[in-house]
Amino acid sequence: MKEIITERVKVLSREMITNPQCDTLVLPDSIEVIGYCALASCTQLKEIIFVDEDGKEVNNKIQEIDPYAFAHTKIEKFIYSHHLKSIGYYAFYDTPLSIFQYQDDASLESSLKKIGSFAFKMTQMRDFVIPPSVEILSLDNCIRSVLCKDSKGRIVPGFHDLESNYYLEEISLIGASFLEI
Repeated sequence: MKEIITERVKVLSREMITNPQCDTLVLPDSIEVIGYCALASCTQLKEIIFVDEDGKEVNNKIQEIDPYAFAHTKIEKFIYSHHLKSIGYYAFYDTPLSIFQYQDDASLESSLKKIGSFAFKMTQMRDFVIPPSVEILSLDNCIRSVLCKDSKGRIVPGFHDLESNYYLEEISLIGASFLEI
């Protein structure tokens, strides 16, 4: 079942969802923020499609994913663009999410600065690529391997949070392992 939101707003809020049983949500590319608990009642939601004013599928322009935005959905994959700056705590809590991936024009770097506490708790995420733009990081105990693409070999501020991740087996920098537990 598909729900289509055509109103060209910047913030997706919980009140905008008229059919919480939808499995596909079509959103305008004007959306910049997935609000607090915006999709948490959509327990069957598996896919989000962003479209331009002509209805053509496009990359999203999401800048913020607020706390609990996707909690309890069935979302398995989220592709983000250079616009994303912040992921709130418990954003993808209790979902089958296994792919969280940056995909954009190769000349554009990620703007992701903050990944909140337990953003990926109770997901299927096992491996995570951290863009060098990240300044605040708090990953969950379910992550097994982390790849940080910092070409200067610096540990991104916030990596101390990884110390308590007892499932973490490997942290890699540009593919070269510097920590194995």
